[in-house]
Amino acid sequence: MENLVLILYLLSLLFYFLSYFFKHKFFSRLGLIFLSTGLLCSFYLASTHFYTTQRLPLTNTSETLFSLVTLVVLVYLALEWKLGLPRILGLSVSLISLSGLYLAFYFFKKPLLPLLPALQSRWLVFHVSSCIVAYGFFTLAFICAIIYLARSNPALIIFSIMHRSISVGFLFLTLGIILGSIWGKSAWGHWWNWDPKETWALITWFIYAGYMHAKLFGNWPKRKLAQIAVLGFLSCLFTYLGVNYILRGLHSYA
Repeated sequence: MENLVLILYLLSLLFYFLSYFFKHKFFSRLGLIFLSTGLLCSFYLASTHFYTTQRLPLTNTSETLFSLVTLVVLVYLALEWKLGLPRILGLSVSLISLSGLYLAFYFFKKPLLPLLPALQSRWLVFHVSSCIVAYGFFTLAFICAIIYLARSNPALIIFSIMHRSISVGFLFLTLGIILGSIWGKSAWGHWWNWDPKETWALITWFIYAGYMHAKLFGNWPKRKLAQIAVLGFLSCLFTYLGVNYILRGLHSYA
């Protein structure tokens, strides 16, 4: 089933690519169909994972990356069906999603093992899912920011999706940090340990807080805000992946 999902996403990427260059709705509709079918297959994978393990796919990098990609595609498709979005956004989402799933299925894949004692907590679902939702919306905002910066006359809807995605992501990142602090208190005895992942999550929070302040009160140009969105995503990416493999700490099992 994993290979089938990758094939469907690859076909979606191919047809969005053809649609972007040949400007034909037929290709974009095929891209949308294959992306939607891939999402349905991803839901099937998630349900079989839950049936087998009795837990959500949130316990390691492979599982969380799979969940993150699934969320990004779900949000994009909801917006596409409702609003009708520029083809370049579908092409970009397909590319990012295909890359993320390939890493999840082949690079970060681990055998199914019992949960480590540190992860056997009711806080796992709340904390990790909040962070993954935040990362998913930040990913969509990053895609929109790159498109906005790369095009001389981008559609206004691209900036609108970027800003709304950051607004939702910032809310869930704040919630994730608070829930993680509560979990840390029960697991390690302290609300905050200045662990590398905690520290970088806080750095990421400050970057997006700066974006929100600049957008709401600073009247900054849209291109400057898009640049902050890119910076925030790079910090988010390091928080999510870089810390696990470069810096060691209490979150090394992630």
